Amino acid sequence: MFKVGIIGVGYVGSIHLEKFSCIDGVCITAISDVDSAKVREAKLKFNVKSTYSDHRSLLEKADLDLVVICVANHLHHDLTIEALELGHNVLCEKPMALNLKDARAMIEVSKRMKKTLLIVNNFRWDYLNPSIFQLKSMIDSGWFGRIYHIRLNRIRSKTFPFNDYSRWNLDSRLSGGGVLIDLGPHMIDLGMWLASEYRVNAVLGSTDQGLLKLEKNR
Repeated sequence: MFKVGIIGVGYVGSIHLEKFSCIDGVCITAISDVDSAKVREAKLKFNVKSTYSDHRSLLEKADLDLVVICVANHLHHDLTIEALELGHNVLCEKPMALNLKDARAMIEVSKRMKKTLLIVNNFRWDYLNPSIFQLKSMIDSGWFGRIYHIRLNRIRSKTFPFNDYSRWNLDSRLSGGGVLIDLGPHMIDLGMWLASEYRVNAVLGSTDQGLLKLEKNR
């Protein structure tokens, strides 16, 4: 049985709980969160054996094959390094870190500890987008010819649960920025994967800032 521990069982963490619970041979062995109500809810819903109110206890006490980190962005670096140094393999939510220095430090620790570090770049594997695999095949086969430019746009059909999401995600000190660091990792990873045989020579970006308020959140 492959034993998984999840740190953070909020909006994103609950998605990981749901997906891991559907995989044969995987057991969600332990979870932790500072919100005791969310821990209780997840424990009952997914029949989790061990629960903790702090991540350190989970890392030190739980026997795990993988630790999944689903906390606020500014904590990714510290918690990942803690988990790696305690001998755990880590799957960390995007963004990997808030700056290049921290990201490189995470990689170095994973190499030193000889542990696996993965970042959640799930768009390339999204079963809801079979067209992505078709597009990748067409690019690799040369159907489009040589690729000189890629433009990626994202349109959502639903909103985030705003009350839960706004506590840290709208604070740039905790999130690291705006939509680029929030949704950008998915699109950047997707673009680099689609054109993986090409070397990026230039990047152009533009941004706008603001929060759209709609009547009745619609």
